[in-house]
Amino acid sequence: MPTALTRFSTRAALVAALVSSAAFTTALGPPHITVRKVTASDNAPAGAVLLVEGSHHDKDAELNIVGRAEGFVNGKRVSQPLRLERQSAGHASVSKQWQDGTPWILVLAVDQGAADSHGLAEALVKVDASGTIGAIEYPAPGWIGRSNTPKRTATAVIDAMLAQMVVRR
Repeated sequence: MPTALTRFSTRAALVAALVSSAAFTTALGPPHITVRKVTASDNAPAGAVLLVEGSHHDKDAELNIVGRAEGFVNGKRVSQPLRLERQSAGHASVSKQWQDGTPWILVLAVDQGAADSHGLAEALVKVDASGTIGAIEYPAPGWIGRSNTPKRTATAVIDAMLAQMVVRR
């Protein structure tokens, strides 16, 4: 018959295993991302049009903030990386790096850990053909199945958003 000490030791070992496992990281959740348009009252660098903020369990310095612009150039589907200017730990700005005349979806992401092992959060920013920044959407973060692979917005979803924006022109 197990003693109270044996049961406690078993539980302590299970908790220690959980805390050191990737499953514990998954349970804590992915990072968080906030994107907003630059306003006159912001202390933003010249030319900045968006401000990006990422956080994850108070470890902002370890975050990686990246972005890309998805759109059409001369009728051809393109994806181009965005240069983000780091403002401070967990904060970056984005200047306009896409051409007018066609709609764009800017995919901004915050990830943490090697190969996003601590998760990823994305924001999708719609830019109309005139270059005006419109809606900012936040797809639900999560994991692919029961893995520790962060879920990214599917290319098909971005393509559908772009197609809808082209039709509205």
